[in-house]
Amino acid sequence: PRTLIRLNDGVGAIAMLDRLQSIGRIPADHRILRGDAEIFGGRFAQAIEAVEGDHSAEAWRIRALALVGMGEQDRAQAAFAQGASAPGQKSELLAAFARFALDAGNMEQARSLAGQSLAEQPGNLIALQVQARIAGMSGQPERALAIYRGLARDNPGRIDIQFGLIEALGSMRRFEEIEKVLKSAEKLAPDHPKILLYKAQLAAERHEWSKVRELLQPKETYLGEMPELQLLYAQALLEIGQIEQARAYLAPLLLRAPDNELVRILLARSQLAGDDAQAAVETLRPATLRADPDPALMQLFESAIRQATGSTGKV
Repeated sequence: PRTLIRLNDGVGAIAMLDRLQSIGRIPADHRILRGDAEIFGGRFAQAIEAVEGDHSAEAWRIRALALVGMGEQDRAQAAFAQGASAPGQKSELLAAFARFALDAGNMEQARSLAGQSLAEQPGNLIALQVQARIAGMSGQPERALAIYRGLARDNPGRIDIQFGLIEALGSMRRFEEIEKVLKSAEKLAPDHPKILLYKAQLAAERHEWSKVRELLQPKETYLGEMPELQLLYAQALLEIGQIEQARAYLAPLLLRAPDNELVRILLARSQLAGDDAQAAVETLRPATLRADPDPALMQLFESAIRQATGSTGKV
């Protein structure tokens, strides 16, 4: 069951645990293993039930992760903290706590917790992933890439590591290498939504907008659930001249993410292309009032004003 859990196969792990129990060979830490398996299956209440009465650090890790899955962030924080002072091996708990802290934006706490985890267990997979993410966020893509390469070598069946490798390569614009990793990742999880996202992003980086549209058009029905894909699709429509369709996707995106300057620029471009310069001016105006507006946005704003007023003078 440990190997199946390492591969995030909760269903397989539970089946294996049930089989071992039926033949009297259940492992000593079966409650922790079952808790992990239930979490992978999204059965958070059952995960907490699996470790009922156990007050070890590992049991607190299960409770904390289940609470994260249930959206109870404050209770999860408290459970992680409780586990940090509980008896037993703490590397896994500290690593999970580090990931939780990083997801909450607490980079320094995450860095410290990941270091503590690795001091106890030098090869801890989650702690190393946290370190790789911190490296990427801190402008150290080479370090992030080196960590992910090592993890990918030692864990060839982990799709999350393949995705980390793709993102590290993407930040370094090493697109040819991304293509190779993407093919390997697709063999592991051909239907994973991120595979489609990375394929579309790669085509967009190469300005292959017709290919982006070809990839995403069959998925139109659920694009609204993935804003990144919706934005890529809208940009592809704009770049190939399908102006009204692009606007139809971009307008709700801007309502959902008013601080996203790329969405604002693309919507304004679509409005200008549709001979609605005044709408473009109003779309861009809020961003021009910021302390340090994007130069490309300002240039587009000036162009929109000239079109709206019919003037060629400066704004």
